[in-house]
Amino acid sequence: MLAHAVRRVPLAAWAVFIALVPLLVGAHVLNLANARLDRRLRQQASTDARKEQYHTGIPLVLKQPWGYGLDQAAERLGFTNPAGILTIDTYVLAIALDTGIIGLIAYFGMFIVAIYAGGMATQLARDQETLLLMPLVIALANFLVIKTILAQADNHPLVFVMLGATVALVYRV
Repeated sequence: MLAHAVRRVPLAAWAVFIALVPLLVGAHVLNLANARLDRRLRQQASTDARKEQYHTGIPLVLKQPWGYGLDQAAERLGFTNPAGILTIDTYVLAIALDTGIIGLIAYFGMFIVAIYAGGMATQLARDQETLLLMPLVIALANFLVIKTILAQADNHPLVFVMLGATVALVYRV
């Protein structure tokens, strides 16, 4: 009888193991799906917030097309995050509210002109220094795209150094 019971213990252990593995894998898959859904919901909330900010901000820009003054965009927009902190999610709207339509055109125009001129000059670049135009132009183009969805200004000093280097290298070519 004892030998028979000993033989059944491994079978019972295998049965528990076989039953637990799908449960653990299923729990892990559900956890991953929940995390993905949570991330999508947060992204959707961020997209909805940007839409609401544009919906509120564009009439403010049209009402005062010369702008409200530097660092006044978030206050004029009056949009707060769930923690109650004034925020603005897109730099395009922030510049338009701060400096107006002319400031918006001037700000983004200087980057667009530098990217275009740098892109054209890369075809003529021959020495080691002027070959730096390509990564500078790519970095400026990335910055321009990022500014359409992010209003953080912490990296602006570095970007203006890259803008100056691009203009100088275009001049040298």
